[in-house]
Amino acid sequence: MAGGKETGRQKMIGMMYLFLTALLALNVSKEIINAFVVINKGIEETNSNFSSKLSSQYGIFKAELEKNRTKVEPWYNKAEEIRKESAKVMAYLMEIKGRIVATSSDGDQEQWKKYVGKDKNGQDTLVDLMNFDKKDDYDSPTNLLIGSEPATPSTGPHSAVEMVQTIQKFRDVVKKACSDDPGLVKRFDDAFAFKKEVNHDGKEEPWGVLNFYHSPVVASVAVISKLQTDVKNAESDAIEYLLTRIDASALKFTKVVPVVRVKSSLIAVGDSLVAEIAMGAIDETKSPTITVNGQPVPVKGGVGYLSRIQTAGGDQDWKGTITYEGPMGTQSLPFNIPFKVAMSTDAVVDPTAMNVLYPGLENPISVSVPGADSDKLNLTCNNGQIKINKLKGGQYTLVPQGAFPPKSEIEVSVSGETSTGGKRNFGVKKFRIKPLPKPEPLLAGKGPSDGDISIGALKEATKMTAVLRDFVFEGVKYEITGFTLIVPAAGGDIPFYSTSGEITAQMKDQISKMRAKQRVTFNEIKAVGPDKVVKLLPPLSFKLK
Repeated sequence: MAGGKETGRQKMIGMMYLFLTALLALNVSKEIINAFVVINKGIEETNSNFSSKLSSQYGIFKAELEKNRTKVEPWYNKAEEIRKESAKVMAYLMEIKGRIVATSSDGDQEQWKKYVGKDKNGQDTLVDLMNFDKKDDYDSPTNLLIGSEPATPSTGPHSAVEMVQTIQKFRDVVKKACSDDPGLVKRFDDAFAFKKEVNHDGKEEPWGVLNFYHSPVVASVAVISKLQTDVKNAESDAIEYLLTRIDASALKFTKVVPVVRVKSSLIAVGDSLVAEIAMGAIDETKSPTITVNGQPVPVKGGVGYLSRIQTAGGDQDWKGTITYEGPMGTQSLPFNIPFKVAMSTDAVVDPTAMNVLYPGLENPISVSVPGADSDKLNLTCNNGQIKINKLKGGQYTLVPQGAFPPKSEIEVSVSGETSTGGKRNFGVKKFRIKPLPKPEPLLAGKGPSDGDISIGALKEATKMTAVLRDFVFEGVKYEITGFTLIVPAAGGDIPFYSTSGEITAQMKDQISKMRAKQRVTFNEIKAVGPDKVVKLLPPLSFKLK
């Protein structure tokens, strides 16, 4: 684990463990083997003491939880997850040690439980290895943890590969719990990296093979005991960190100011004043006392919620006080709530273009009501031919559809919620339905007011159009649906018909025969606009030049 967290005893044990591991590679004497027993015993004692330290840390967590469950519970739950995962890993590693000894002693790893007991602190420990007569057995750890081929280590139950996976699962739990401390997360990664390393022959080997292949019982047990120390150390670091987060998540008051939020500064007679009152920095687990005009205000989660019906109109200015427990004892903050009570609740409906509606067009209107939320207004009409479209809060379009009798009127009613959430009607607005004006026919750029047209321009013309000039709505389009060309002749006028705005082939043929000073007339000109009503337009009569 991290060197800064290890005691002097832990550092000494780690150094001795590394030294004795190197000596084992030289196949040294029985005294060295026995020394490993001493090292393992020291590591297990350290782990047992670690458990006592952790019990104290969890005890502190439990006490803090009882003081303030709302604040502490999120961190306590993380600590409990770590505690449970650590207990599973520690029990698993103790079982592996028992299976190594049972395999060596009895030839049956399932007898492992008889080699596991309790120490003076009530923690799991192995039986006394000093009196174990197969301390230098190399085969049992190898067969159990690695298998016969180091090049392809075993991945089955209780193998070194499974051991690594189990510990790394615990590592991921503590990393997640401490994810907002990058330094601590890195320490966990480093402690449980299990990287490949170079052996005494200069070849790179997996961590499990390097530590357990052809390694005696006592050395293998000591390695696993060291892993248990790493787990306990990581658990302790994580719990210590989570304990600090309790205070880190608490609000620190350096300056306190009153905060008053009035939902609507203009309300109607009969409605309530609705406001939220709080300190600028609050602790939701410790609520202040709030009064307005001498009367208490309900407080929840550090925020006061004010709702009082108003019976008089005009400007108002209410006075209040927030009383709270600060670092210097009980303190009070005065505040004011200025607002205005409207005497009228009639809806304000303004037609954006004018006080008339045109059939077929999206006539825009704006709607507002003092003391009401524009997003919660509802418009209805007494005429089913009026389509109402809501654009956004307070903005609508009204679309009259179909034909309407002359001088038609419609009524638009406004209803919705008040600032206190009540339902009510806010009034009615009348609109007149006015027909769309007739457009002006145009041919080759010439209109009814033009008296002449050049023969060349007339011959080049292919289509008659209609334009609506100087209208309050821009971009209103009309389509010519038919017209008649009148050609003077000796036997009387000859008509030629078009059922669209296009100049027909017959018309073009007649126009090609015309000469200067002749008169040409287009009448019975019909057009249709957005209202779908056919309109008869004024004729076009030109003298050719």
